[in-house]
Amino acid sequence: MNKIYISLLAVFLATAGISEHALSQDSMALANAVVTAADRSPEDRALDAGRKPVELLAFLGVQPGWRIADLGAGTIYRMWR
Repeated sequence: MNKIYISLLAVFLATAGISEHALSQDSMALANAVVTAADRSPEDRALDAGRKPVELLAFLGVQPGWRIADLGAGTIYRMWR
């Protein structure tokens, strides 16, 4: 029975891959533009290596004009790193 669940999980993970849109060149370029913006603080830039904001923004496919909320990313985020 465990083999069935593992097989189903493997199929799910293989088919739930990242969409082309999420990692398109446009998404990567937009994400890079946001992360390299001059108005970001040095403290934020120091955290980029661990948080990988370019990859996250590109994966989510964030587009100009979207309104994004970062809910609950306080001490909990830091605890689980």
